[in-house]
Amino acid sequence: MVTKQTVAIIGAAGKPGSEISRKLAKGNYRLLLFDLDPALAGIAESIASAVPGADIDIIQCSAEACWESDLIIFAVPAESERSIAEHIVEYSNQKIIISITDSDDQLQHLLPNSKIVKILNRIGVADVDASDFQLPVECSDEDVFELVSGIVETLGFKPFKQIVS
Repeated sequence: MVTKQTVAIIGAAGKPGSEISRKLAKGNYRLLLFDLDPALAGIAESIASAVPGADIDIIQCSAEACWESDLIIFAVPAESERSIAEHIVEYSNQKIIISITDSDDQLQHLLPNSKIVKILNRIGVADVDASDFQLPVECSDEDVFELVSGIVETLGFKPFKQIVS
């Protein structure tokens, strides 16, 4: 039996965050959804209706969501990553953080005790529904790649490792 991973999705009410949430709800994940947008409640309700038995919680604080999670997905614009990183730095030690932006490597400097992985950053939001698409997973750790590959596969993509130093 595979252990259920708890995934915090920061920016869950935006287009990429809501699509990621919808797809991961079908997998073996507990989802902690966070967004300041009040539309999040309707999105969570829609997902719960479409995926009976989905394990979804709306969390009111990004730090709390990160504290409770095994893995964190930043589904926010690149310009928002810095402020979120500064807010969660104490709660993200030794956590895997997935960024979906094509931002520079500022996250690793802001979150030095986290493992930063980039996905979806080369194809854009419009392609998040692409099927049978090979998706690069930018990381330097084999164990991290294995964990993130499960997420990528649940999203409907075929992961391949792109080594970064």
